[in-house]
Amino acid sequence: MNFRLNEKQALAGLVVLCALLVTSCTKFVAEKRFIDSIGAASLKAYANDMQRNDIWNALKGPPAPKSLWLPSFATNGVLEVKPYLSGVLFVLETQGRMERGVYVLADKAEAPEDGSGINFARIQSRMYWFEQKARDRYIPREQRNPASR
Repeated sequence: MNFRLNEKQALAGLVVLCALLVTSCTKFVAEKRFIDSIGAASLKAYANDMQRNDIWNALKGPPAPKSLWLPSFATNGVLEVKPYLSGVLFVLETQGRMERGVYVLADKAEAPEDGSGINFARIQSRMYWFEQKARDRYIPREQRNPASR
């Protein structure tokens, strides 16, 4: 079998290869920078403390108040800190109804799986990139505005 590329095909292939290399090298740059700036050990310790102190159960889903944040969170681009299953979501970017950032698992938590409206990709041990559709916070029926019932 004789397979030859002309110059145009070879150039197109080279452009595609370069584009793939550039996109794969820049994936998760902001998330890795966040982890490196604060320190993986500090982020993991924070996730463990939140679980041990049962703070997440008290919050029941809404973002953590800034009084619970480490001082370095705001200076490193964190928009929100949210409880999620056995870990902490650090929202670093929002675009429309989508939010992206870093998910840090507490000790002995199982690796997350993609689910309804949320996707994960492993960055390093117990740290994942996430992207999810921001959901409206659930308001119990008895607390809702009577006009909206």
